[in-house]
Amino acid sequence: MSSIESEMIEAFISGLKDGGCSKTVTISKVAEKFEVDLGRAKLLVHESLAWRKQKMEHDRFVDTIVEAIEDERKGRRS
Repeated sequence: MSSIESEMIEAFISGLKDGGCSKTVTISKVAEKFEVDLGRAKLLVHESLAWRKQKMEHDRFVDTIVEAIEDERKGRRS
């Protein structure tokens, strides 16, 4: 993810937290701030959110495996 995409997604998330605006209005504000058309802003925000969600799910999956291995090791020591 490029730095501009990161900045856009942070602006989007921040806008949702701060303003209480709808997603569409917030994306419009992001598009205006970064001087890109609305379609491009929507695409970047949605792709970035999907990437983050996928990464979080992957990280949770890895954490679950690590915890299971650690639990198994503890069980063998007992």
